[in-house]
Amino acid sequence: MRGGYFYLMRGDELIALLWSDANEEVPMGSTTDPGEMEILDFGVSGPGPDHVALPEGAPPGDYRLCTANSLPEVCAAVTVIDSISNTG
Repeated sequence: MRGGYFYLMRGDELIALLWSDANEEVPMGSTTDPGEMEILDFGVSGPGPDHVALPEGAPPGDYRLCTANSLPEVCAAVTVIDSISNTG
């Protein structure tokens, strides 16, 4: 699954927009604020892998990680087993 942008979904609910490290000009990150969900247009090529960071504080549970800027939309199941903290 390659892409620059991914949706983190829980059921039908959009939890966050994640952007990978595939674009060297934009650092990897995420937002849970719908007003900040901007998807830049850039191509991704090569074998990957792409890395994303799930948003801090995401509660344990089952999620879907779906491509946000490529068709067809491709999703992968993700299970968070412990609350996420990016501070160590």
